[in-house]
Amino acid sequence: MWHPGRTKGRPNIDARQPRQTSKPPDRPIASAILWERDTGHGGHGLRRVYIATRWAPGRGGAPKTQDGQERRWRLHIVPHLGQLPLRSIAATDLRAFIAKLESTVSSVDYQRGILSELSAILEAAADDKRLARNPMHAKSVRWPKSPRQRRDAWPMDTALRVRDAISERNRIAVVVGLGCGLRRGEVFGLSPEDIDYGRGLLHVRRQVQAIHGRLYFALPKGKEIRTVDLPPSVVAELKRHIEAFPPVEVKPPWGKPEGGRSFPCYSRRASATLSR
Repeated sequence: MWHPGRTKGRPNIDARQPRQTSKPPDRPIASAILWERDTGHGGHGLRRVYIATRWAPGRGGAPKTQDGQERRWRLHIVPHLGQLPLRSIAATDLRAFIAKLESTVSSVDYQRGILSELSAILEAAADDKRLARNPMHAKSVRWPKSPRQRRDAWPMDTALRVRDAISERNRIAVVVGLGCGLRRGEVFGLSPEDIDYGRGLLHVRRQVQAIHGRLYFALPKGKEIRTVDLPPSVVAELKRHIEAFPPVEVKPPWGKPEGGRSFPCYSRRASATLSR
């Protein structure tokens, strides 16, 4: 039997019901994810959805590195390219994005870091068969060139003036950094157990890092523990500092801003900061 709005062999369709189109709803990421699942348009999914559900969860690396990656795509990549379907990304979009970066981001090295993150995302999308190729490899997409600037170390008299201008409590940071070549976080992470006065050695076993104001212990850069020479002048300064400001024990998290592991720490100020 024939009914209005129905043809033989086809279900009844209300003509007033809007047809589903290939354009996703302008909704939050969660809704866009459901739209991808229900309509089968995963290969054409929004870039912001791909980053949030495919790229971000699979990232590796240290927490500090992951935090930097997250900031680059959240602050720069998603606001400018996040609404574009992956398969519609073309070299012209990337050239416009690079021009935008050059006008809004002053550091060329940071511009290149953002583009490196974008290229890694597109490369992963190509591996996942959501792109035929990474459009960042197009010849017309030219990355900003990093200027070759020579970076000279401070002259000794400049370093000594900085040391003498710093408060007595924090002077040791300059002394150890200058005398032993430690990075800032490695100085803050020093413990009495790291000092070998007898052999004149300093063991660099940890550093202090921060993510969104939360401090934690981590292995030194490159995840490599190392031993450096401890000059007599630094030994004298360390002994004087320890006598004036005895080390206190603190318990910041280890490896990331969760968990716990304790080491004595030289600076009361650093200890107070770490325990907040």
